[in-house]
Amino acid sequence: MPRRVRLTKHAPIGQRPKQHTASSRNDNVEVGEVLAVHCCKTAQRAREHKTVLALQDTSYFVYTNHPKTGGLGKMSLKKGKNVKKIYSTGLMVHTCLALTTKGLPLGLLDQKIFSRKLRKRNTGKANLHDHLPIEEKESYRWLEALENTKALTGDTEIVTVCDREADLYDFFKRSQQIGAPVLVRANADRTINRSSRYSEKKRRKTLGAYAQTTDSGSYVVEVPKRSRRNTPKKGKHAPQWSLCALAPLSSILPAITSAQHGETSRH
Repeated sequence: MPRRVRLTKHAPIGQRPKQHTASSRNDNVEVGEVLAVHCCKTAQRAREHKTVLALQDTSYFVYTNHPKTGGLGKMSLKKGKNVKKIYSTGLMVHTCLALTTKGLPLGLLDQKIFSRKLRKRNTGKANLHDHLPIEEKESYRWLEALENTKALTGDTEIVTVCDREADLYDFFKRSQQIGAPVLVRANADRTINRSSRYSEKKRRKTLGAYAQTTDSGSYVVEVPKRSRRNTPKKGKHAPQWSLCALAPLSSILPAITSAQHGETSRH
């Protein structure tokens, strides 16, 4: 049954004033419409803060034990003792959650529920997946959520935070194109600060460049205990930063103007 909870405006999501929560089945209710209203409310709450963090991540809902459920996709492949291929089936949910810099949840800015489509088996030497446009890849979900967040929040300062799965050149390129700052955990040791499109003997890499920088400060992170046996821990973190230009993908290098024309591409 619906219920009303009277709390302050900074109460957790679902417990705000004049909000009702209910669970029912209704074929006339569209998930997209409900989500759109919620995301608009989240954007309104975000405008009350100077800087808001937008956390992107993907969740996996496994329904392998529901063989009669339709619309599921094959997510992962394992090898069994009696069966060569065992797929886990289910749905994937990519979510963008808005938080204040102090960790207060504001709500969802974007969410996409989809089933994974298996790639075509590669029979040749070339990897066909590498030549697909980013819009046709599953990793496009990171760019799509970034674009939707920017369109929804407008001039509000939103910093999108992602794990290493979003360490994609196209993701950084799109963030610069639409003016949406991002913070991504590094996954690839990329070539940086290239002076031309041609091969260079001395290449600089991201990890090597950061190793030569000095600490810009430090702070202590408290890790709470997970069980009765563990004890709380403290870790010291010293961030480092450096300004660099990422080298574009090899497939689009011919499109880059050389340094002799006085133009550079920085992403």
